[in-house]
Amino acid sequence: MCSILCDEEVMRPAYESAFSPDAAEAAIACREYAFTVLDADSVCSMIRDTNIASQNVAVRNGMKIIDKAAKNFRNTKMNFFLYFAERTQ
Repeated sequence: MCSILCDEEVMRPAYESAFSPDAAEAAIACREYAFTVLDADSVCSMIRDTNIASQNVAVRNGMKIIDKAAKNFRNTKMNFFLYFAERTQ
């Protein structure tokens, strides 16, 4: 669920193969699982503004930036982009 920046509840997958050569395939599989098995209407990913590799994976996965936010983690401000994709009929 991604409720920090969205007014609605959407799926937010966690990619166990992040930083691996299989990240794009894992992201696509997570998206398809959310849409086909969990019957989710949309999915989102919060990605650090400095994480170019994950941003590229999100774009290849058909996601688009819809918002940005900053969070404090261990007294450090971190900027994030919110990527979003909707199921197509």
